[in-house]
Amino acid sequence: MGWKYIDIETLIGKKIIELNIRESADEVLFGTDDGKKWIMHHNQDCCESVDLERVDGELSDLLYEIITDAECKTFSGYEDDGDWPKFLLKEPEWLESWTVSKLDFTTAKGLVSFIWQGRSNGYYGEEVQIEEVEV
Repeated sequence: MGWKYIDIETLIGKKIIELNIRESADEVLFGTDDGKKWIMHHNQDCCESVDLERVDGELSDLLYEIITDAECKTFSGYEDDGDWPKFLLKEPEWLESWTVSKLDFTTAKGLVSFIWQGRSNGYYGEEVQIEEVEV
């Protein structure tokens, strides 16, 4: 099995027919009607942590619907930037570098947002990837 990184916009026009959030692994797995499988997650390296903090919207708005828009927004900073932006998420236990990623998927039924929070010592990536799973 191999992995192939994609831009989130690659999913526009695809119909989601299966969806599974694996909270223990901080992964979102989904399949599309063209037989492809996808995973949204963070590739763990060393001294960082990236967690799926919450999902805004109804997951049922994604199932059996075509994605009409997809966008990723990130907010990031460092410990010495000042106050933690409390309007985003809870303050992490340790904070040297942080990234909050919001991945938005729109269908005819509505908007679903996956909110991820990453933190590290500043030397490692905190981003979220969407990868096509080549089976």
